[in-house]
Amino acid sequence: KLLQHKHSIHSNTIKTTRYELDVKSGDLICPWGKIWLRKKEFMILSMLLRQKNRVVSKEQLIANVWSLEETPQNSTIDVHIRRLRLKLKDAEKKIIRTAHGVGYMFCE
Repeated sequence: KLLQHKHSIHSNTIKTTRYELDVKSGDLICPWGKIWLRKKEFMILSMLLRQKNRVVSKEQLIANVWSLEETPQNSTIDVHIRRLRLKLKDAEKKIIRTAHGVGYMFCE
């Protein structure tokens, strides 16, 4: 299992049933086409995909997506999640779910 996990980190893509995130280009390939992601959107989505079906806390997102010089507010993360949901056509919030008071998780 450790080898599987290690291999998936070094892969050029992170795949789910409906989505494929190209780690090199930063593009998200969806059933309806290719979507360009902003840098922070890409970093957030890649964290959520790697931790699929598990909650990623806002603190984890801040520590891994923003530099030490940046101090984002919780509302900043919410804005990025809202943009990702729009791009994923996730109006019903079933793909990126909110764990109120904790963080977010990618479910598919």
